[in-house]
Parts: sequence; C-alpha cells; structure tokens
Amino acid sequence: MAFVQVQCPDCHSADVVQYGKQANGTQRYRCNNRDCSRTIFLLQYHDKGRLPAVKQPIVDMTSMAVAYGISFVSCGSVRPRSSTYSKKKSRPSNR
Repeated sequence: MAFVQVQCPDCHSADVVQYGKQANGTQRYRCNNRDCSRTIFLLQYHDKGRLPAVKQPIVDMTSMAVAYGISFVSCGSVRPRSSTYSKKKSRPSNR
C-alpha cells in the first residue's frame, strides 16, 4: 500500500482526510484547517468547469453582470434589465 501526502490546494495544509467519493468514483478530500476557506476538494477534476481556476472567473463575471443590472434569460441570450422592457404585443385575431 502506497502512502500519498495530500495537501489542501488553498492553504497547503497537510491536515487533510479522505471524505467519501464522487458518483464517478473519484476520491474526495476535506481540509481540517479551520482558517481555510476551502473545505472539500478533489485531486483531479474530471469536469474542467469545476476547476477553481475556471470557476472563479465565471462567478466574478456573473457577480459583475448582476451589479450592472444584466439579467440572464437563457443560455444563448442576455438582455439588460429595464423597467421599460415590454413583452411582445399580441397579434389581433382575424375573426
């Protein structure tokens, strides 16, 4: 059995314990350092969008968009939030 020294990626503390597994079988770890803001982490991320280096800019951009009043309607479209925004007018019926 091999022993691998695991350190927290944020605080670099060696006070780390195994903390279960992901659904795909990847080992989860927990940092026991009380001063660390990150508590649970993985050594290898399969979903690259969950990497801290990728996730943080997305969170920052979303926060900035909310601060500037931009609301997200769907994945493909963004519209400015405005009180003058009106829905499409309904067409008159041809009766």
